[in-house]
Amino acid sequence: MKILEGLNEIDEQLWEEFIFEHPNGNVFHTPQMFHVYEDTKRYQPIILALEKEGKIKGILIAVIEKVLNGMLGGYSARSIIRGGPLVEKNDKVLCNLLLDSYNEIAKKHAILSQVRNFHDTLNYEFIFKENGFYFLDHLNIFINLDVSKEKLWGSLQSKSRNKIRKARKLDVEVEVDTSPEGLQEAYNILKEVYHKARLPLPDISFFQNLISHFSKDPGIKIFVAKFNNEIIACRIALLYKSTVYDFFAGAKSKHNHKCPNDILPWEIFMWAKDNGYTLFDFGGAGSPNVPYGVRDYKMKFGGELVRFGRYEKIHKPVIFSIAKRAFLLWQKLRFTF
Repeated sequence: MKILEGLNEIDEQLWEEFIFEHPNGNVFHTPQMFHVYEDTKRYQPIILALEKEGKIKGILIAVIEKVLNGMLGGYSARSIIRGGPLVEKNDKVLCNLLLDSYNEIAKKHAILSQVRNFHDTLNYEFIFKENGFYFLDHLNIFINLDVSKEKLWGSLQSKSRNKIRKARKLDVEVEVDTSPEGLQEAYNILKEVYHKARLPLPDISFFQNLISHFSKDPGIKIFVAKFNNEIIACRIALLYKSTVYDFFAGAKSKHNHKCPNDILPWEIFMWAKDNGYTLFDFGGAGSPNVPYGVRDYKMKFGGELVRFGRYEKIHKPVIFSIAKRAFLLWQKLRFTF
C-alpha cells in the first residue's frame, strides 16, 4: 500500500472514478473541489490517497482556511475535512493510515482540524480517538425527493405552505442565474447576512472558482428570488450524483415579509425532482438539545434529522486558546460598523 500526497502523485481520473463509485463519495471529495480550494484566496488544500496495484483505495481531502491575511493568518488557520476520509469497503486499517498521515501534515499548518461527517461513521469512532480526535454531536437535515410532489407539499408545515402561497401572490419569482452578474448580486446579499451574523464569508473568488470548475457533475446552481426584477434572496446549491447540497443562502432583510426564504427551497425541490435528483442535503442543524433557529426553520420543510456528528482535534492548544479570544475581538472590531 502506497500513501500518495499532492496532485503530482495522484491520477485524477482514478481519483474521480473512486469517488463516484463509492457509496459515500460526495461533492467535497472530488478533484474539481480540490481545484476550487487551490485557486481560492486564503485556502490551502491537502490531498492524500492510498494506492495499491494501480488502484485507489482511499482518499482524504482537507482545506486549510485562514480568516486573516499575512503573518496573522497562521493564528486563524483551521483545517476542514468535509465528508471525512473515504476508504474502500470502509476498512478501518485504511482509515487509520489516512488519518495518521494527515495528522503529520495538519499539525504543521493548522491550529485545529474538524471533520464534518456526511454519513454514519460510528464504526470509525475509535480510529478517530486513537488519532487524537474527539466526537461532537451535530445534526444535519435530509429531504427525500424520491416521493411525489403532492407528498412533498404535504410534508411542509402549514405555515410554510401559506408563506409560499403569499410569495406567489406577491409575484415573487424564482429562477437560476449563475451569470457573473447573478453571482455578484448573490454575493452582496451573503455579505449582508454574514455581517449581521458576525461570521467570516469566503472570498468571492471561491464562488467564481466553483462556477469555473463545476460543469455538470459536480455542478453548481445559483437560485434567486426576484421581485420587480430585483434579486431579493439567493441559495447557492452544489450538485453531485443524485444529491443537491444547500451550500450558502441569504435574503435582503427588508424583503423578508415577501417570504423569499420559503419559496426558494420549495422551488429548488421542484427543480431537483424534475432534473432527476433524489436527495436534498439541507446542511447543518446545530447540536442536539441546544436551541437553534436555523434548525427550526429548516425543519418546517419536513426533513429528516440525521445525527452524523463531527470530529475535532486541536493541534496547537496554546495558540488555539489565544485564537479563540482573538476571534471574539476580531468579530467585535470588524462588525461594529
